[in-house]
Amino acid sequence: MSRIFADWCRRNGCVSEEEYPIVLYGLEIMFNTSLKLTGILLIGMVLGIFWEVLLSMLVFCSMRYWAGGWHSSTHIGCFS
Repeated sequence: MSRIFADWCRRNGCVSEEEYPIVLYGLEIMFNTSLKLTGILLIGMVLGIFWEVLLSMLVFCSMRYWAGGWHSSTHIGCFS
């Protein structure tokens, strides 16, 4: 999906050939993060603990942003 959007941007002149790999990587990161957050929130809704999940995400995301926090070495570890 990110490659399709980045190719569209390149064809329409929004992105140069030199910027293409950077834009592609940024889109991959953005889509990956969005899918993880959506998945976590959906699991919280299914389990009936949406607000608790949202609050914990806000706390841990804030901690990770401002204090360095804990970083998982794999995508599945980050998701869980």
